[in-house]
Amino acid sequence: MRLNAAPVVRKTYEGASAISLSPEQELSRVLMSCMLWEDSFYESGIVIADRLEGCLLKVSPEVAAKLVRKARFESKLRHAPLWLTRLMAKHPKYRSQVKPLLSEIILRPAEAAEALAMYWKDGKEKLTRHYTAGIGEAFKRFDEYQLAKYNRNSAVKLRDVLRICHPKPKDEEQSKLWKRLLSGELQTPDTWEVAISAAKSPEEKKAQWQRLVTENKLGPLALMRNLRNIYEAGVNNELIRNSIKQCNPAKLLPFQIIAAAIASPQNEDVLDVLEGLILKMLEGESKLAGKTAILVDVSNSMTDSLSAKSTMKR
Repeated sequence: MRLNAAPVVRKTYEGASAISLSPEQELSRVLMSCMLWEDSFYESGIVIADRLEGCLLKVSPEVAAKLVRKARFESKLRHAPLWLTRLMAKHPKYRSQVKPLLSEIILRPAEAAEALAMYWKDGKEKLTRHYTAGIGEAFKRFDEYQLAKYNRNSAVKLRDVLRICHPKPKDEEQSKLWKRLLSGELQTPDTWEVAISAAKSPEEKKAQWQRLVTENKLGPLALMRNLRNIYEAGVNNELIRNSIKQCNPAKLLPFQIIAAAIASPQNEDVLDVLEGLILKMLEGESKLAGKTAILVDVSNSMTDSLSAKSTMKR
């Protein structure tokens, strides 16, 4: 028996030699770089989504679960870990991991609805008990503000999630909350979308943005995406700077902060605090040993947009 066989040499799309990856490394590589159903320079989003299933079937349930958690909590991806968990629900070998995974990785009510929509992406079929139980467990964490904020007129609505997954309420208060969701009687949430939509004049918009910033009503991503709007509304610069300094970047990715800086080029006053926010993301990370080289990829694939709706380039 020959045990020291040479590794399989694969080729990149440009024809160069590539290192052969283990099944776990291959799944990790596809998953961690996957913005689900978004086309990349080399592959369509559909091909990438299908390739995830092929990679999944080469690894153990424990490895798959570990990578789902890593994608959600370390790489901060949302749709790709949900899709991989949905693929795990298709195959009996992996189903024991599905309930605990969904209960952990669904962090917003909208993701509970997305998980059901993904299950039926290729047509309605019977849901596995592991799948509905995992979504139901996650649903118990959401309060009235969160439910009202994400109670949208989407293909799968939050009341559909409640009716289909049948979670058991923790107490009488939660039972009453879910009845209000089903009857459409949730309290209107104080979100920036609601506040700005209600403003009828530039002065009212300025007052609302100033209030939202002062009261810290904007989440980190909402703050990054609305920096230009806040600045152009005339909100005090010092208020904006303080809001950025207090921002928790744990759920942000560096490119989202860079996008905020690009969107507000005229506001030089916030660039230093945005840079501080990126450095804050690195606090607690261990330093790399030895010397580090930074290589910048300037190939044509890097001129692709991050996603269909994004103006940011890879």
